[in-house]
Amino acid sequence: MKSMSRTAWITVIASVIVAVAIVMLIPYFGITSGHADHSGMADMPGMDHGVLMSDAGYDFIVMPNGIEIRLTTLKPGDQTIIATIRDHMQAELTRHQTGDFSDSMSPTSATIASKLTPFATDITITYHDTPVGAALQFASPKPNAVELLHQWAQAMEHDHGGMHSMP
Repeated sequence: MKSMSRTAWITVIASVIVAVAIVMLIPYFGITSGHADHSGMADMPGMDHGVLMSDAGYDFIVMPNGIEIRLTTLKPGDQTIIATIRDHMQAELTRHQTGDFSDSMSPTSATIASKLTPFATDITITYHDTPVGAALQFASPKPNAVELLHQWAQAMEHDHGGMHSMP
């Protein structure tokens, strides 16, 4: 049996180190790609948004009859962050149900949010927990409201990140 040369051993070791580094980074990039930068959220009253600024991200999902907005932790085992997310999303539910679709973290969506307000009674908004956060679904039978919801999600995605489509 012939033993490997020193160069071959160095190549194998370097390859293993690079492979391990890549494998360790995949979950980080897989979870955080497309998620929002929450700088400035700490200014919102009543919430521990300092936690959300670095430890959570939004996903905007376009559906045929509306949208879903998910806020999820980037630290799935941290129950404190999950609880903060759920509190925040429940507060957002209450605010949106009054017809207030504004978002101080999304200046791009301001014009569309004001166009959505007259459709507030035509939009059903529901809250649900997710294993790693919470979500709000906005649905309407009215095509004009659905189109505005899609535009609103696109505008918020522009400022927050994370647009997806569901059949």
